[in-house]
Amino acid sequence: MSLSVELNENYISNYIDYEDWNMLIQYLHPKFEITLNDITGKHNPLMVSQSVIKVLSTLLKELDHKVSLNVNVDLLGALKELFRSLRNCVAFNSDVQALVLQDPYLINSTRDVLNKLLDINYGSDCIGMALQFLSNVVARNIDGATEVWQNLSLVIFKLYKGDKCTYNAAALLYNILYLKKDLIPLCEDIYEHIVKLCSNRDMTNYDVFLLELLIQDEHFFSFYVSFKPEYRLTVLSLIVESECLSKDKPFELNSEIPAIITSQFKRKSDCILKTVTNYVDQIEPEEVVLLLQILVKLSANEFYSKKLQSDRSLLINCAFLLRSIHSLGKESQNNFTVISKLSEINYSDSDISKDPIFGFKSNIIRLLGNLCWKHKQNQDEVRDLDCIPLLLDCCNIDARNPCILLLIILVTVTLFLNSFRHNPMDNICHTKFV
Repeated sequence: MSLSVELNENYISNYIDYEDWNMLIQYLHPKFEITLNDITGKHNPLMVSQSVIKVLSTLLKELDHKVSLNVNVDLLGALKELFRSLRNCVAFNSDVQALVLQDPYLINSTRDVLNKLLDINYGSDCIGMALQFLSNVVARNIDGATEVWQNLSLVIFKLYKGDKCTYNAAALLYNILYLKKDLIPLCEDIYEHIVKLCSNRDMTNYDVFLLELLIQDEHFFSFYVSFKPEYRLTVLSLIVESECLSKDKPFELNSEIPAIITSQFKRKSDCILKTVTNYVDQIEPEEVVLLLQILVKLSANEFYSKKLQSDRSLLINCAFLLRSIHSLGKESQNNFTVISKLSEINYSDSDISKDPIFGFKSNIIRLLGNLCWKHKQNQDEVRDLDCIPLLLDCCNIDARNPCILLLIILVTVTLFLNSFRHNPMDNICHTKFV
């Protein structure tokens, strides 16, 4: 059931003339109250005509002018109630969204009010309600997203980077970018701010949603190298933990993101050897671990495997890295030493799954297998590098590397056969050692 809204312009004019803001609030509040349908439990949309939108638009212009002259608590209360009215009449109603966008003043007047309130650093409740109104204008409406972005992008950035109304600003920004991903390259000024919020765990759900959008954008990822080490970990962790890599095409086919990840892994992979005994600086090794996990996923994806397989230096890097960590593990008791018996796990090692290098050898082997899958040149290269004896020497049960025996068997088979219809590496379980 829809509820029709009617407004008396004379009443509103009198309230404005006498600056009776409390009466204006009492008049507007029940008019735009959203109710629930007793049968369906859904919200009853408000039926709002173009004339009602025009009245609200005129009222906003009047209040905007009043804000320029003298700001007080009662005036801000009336302004907040007006934005609440606009928010409610736009909610769940694409027809009213269209009426708002057709009005020549509403969006611009909202921008002007926000700028004035920001200048005087006052009225955060009013600002929050205005942002909620704009979010409803944008919701599932690409025209609304375009209009709001063109008129308010700078205001939204300023609010998002400030200390007030950041949640509502993040929600509005996410709703815009979700519909208009081509605008992401224009958000350079807030790239690091978003990552910083997520790194400090001082984030809202919308901060995470924003970062999930950004990590799939090539322009954003071009800034990855310049981020602080802890920020890079945040970006990589989100890629690994989110559903991004589970998609058929986590990145655009022509995206340079896989190339950036590959380049960073090759450049930094040696630092994993620093973890032989003590983790003096865990950030770099953890970054390599995450880069490797992403490469394993991408190399098993048919859309990216050929490009990764064509990178001969990546294959050689993996082969020599495997040889290095295996040799280190045999030299003395260290973090690469094989743990073949439960009795060998010391109390201090009882939670080895939390070590940065847990499963690292297994993932290197898996990446080698994926790079050699149905690729004769890489298969020959791996054999020429004497990797088969190395793989066979790694055939030991190892609590640090679950499923390593099965992995080695499948990789060894991959090095000799080209007739499988499906990559056997795709089905390797990742069950952690308990």
